[in-house]
Amino acid sequence: MLISQRGWLAHGSKASHITHGMLHGSFGRNEPEAWRTESISNLTSTTLAPLIKLHRLAKSAIPEESAAASRQTRIFRPACLSVLITLLSAVLASVPWVHAHAAGAPTASLWDSTLVSPAINQGGLDVAVKYTPTAHVVRSGATPVISRVHASFSYNSKTRVSTRLCWDGVERCIVLKGQSINTSVFNGLDARKALYLVYSVAGKGALSPPLFIKGNVIVWFTAEPSLRSH
Repeated sequence: MLISQRGWLAHGSKASHITHGMLHGSFGRNEPEAWRTESISNLTSTTLAPLIKLHRLAKSAIPEESAAASRQTRIFRPACLSVLITLLSAVLASVPWVHAHAAGAPTASLWDSTLVSPAINQGGLDVAVKYTPTAHVVRSGATPVISRVHASFSYNSKTRVSTRLCWDGVERCIVLKGQSINTSVFNGLDARKALYLVYSVAGKGALSPPLFIKGNVIVWFTAEPSLRSH
């Protein structure tokens, strides 16, 4: 019935002849050759034409879509890279050390020393322990200038000990409140000079057992042309 209906759409009054031929098995035998060829040709073109058209449209659309997707990919990747570079630049711009190195600022360094005091056998005495900078600081070509100092001490006793941190002798000092200190009091002074921890042991008389105090000094410095002299 489907073919006979399409044949009717294509040929109008000839539909009855096509249907009659299909029903009686005479289609293609009793009809004129030219009419049979024309009918089959028209039926085929009528049936397949929409499918062929859709196929051509789909085929022609695929390269355009692929090309468009490729262009979008090429545009998207550089755009993402540009955004990442911008974000990274903003982050680096906010980091202080980036500006310091970019401007040629001096690079900070440090020296540190840990020592144990000699045996303290008697209370009421001051015992000074000298902390000297390492050799590379002393031999430094540029003048190293103190930018920060940390000091701490510890001992295993109930004896009360007060401590001072001093620069280049035992006259220029700062008192530790507790058993450690971070200070900028010595900023700008020569980092090649020794620092001292001066321990004052409370009480009088002999200490038994003797007292040993472990101290640590860390000096941060930069290389600068000018120094504080006092």
